[in-house]
Amino acid sequence: MHIGVDVGSISLKFALVALPSESPLPEEIRNAFLTPDPEMLPGGAHAYLLSYDRLLGDPNRKVPERLGEWVGRIGAGRIRGVAFTGKSGTRMAQELEARYENDFRCLVRGVTAIHHDVRTIFEMGGENAKVIRLEAATEGGFGASSACSSRSTCRCAEPSDRSTPGARASGGFAISPEDADASPDRPPAFRDR
Repeated sequence: MHIGVDVGSISLKFALVALPSESPLPEEIRNAFLTPDPEMLPGGAHAYLLSYDRLLGDPNRKVPERLGEWVGRIGAGRIRGVAFTGKSGTRMAQELEARYENDFRCLVRGVTAIHHDVRTIFEMGGENAKVIRLEAATEGGFGASSACSSRSTCRCAEPSDRSTPGARASGGFAISPEDADASPDRPPAFRDR
């Protein structure tokens, strides 16, 4: 099982992915989840939303505390990996010796895995918003960003900080695999993935 953690500017979200080869979680554990009934993923995996919490300005305390609660409840022996994304995801991943994943990549992979016909993703955060337009990758479907796979491209627009007077979207840009892998914000261990 793998835990995903989105550390935003205002909130903290935990998700769990259970592979089909893993034994199902007992009902008493699942009843503690925000969504005890799983979302079915391609290939037979199950996804659960574990929790949504307000950070209250203290991610350094709240993230490790909540992660410890979930690992304790699910069982450390069942957890094969933890990955972070979001505004403070890079820092938290480094501090907790976990993996970091770019939030654009997470959005595109997650949405296209479950909803193959989606062409536009809108994501509203506490500090900014994203609009991701997916372009056709193959006949009959829309693929993930080229930063996520080599099959298509993603046109993304991210407005600057909402608190800045007159902030506007900067316009679309294409992400190539080379650009994503060379990003200075991407930890070196993940630049080749």
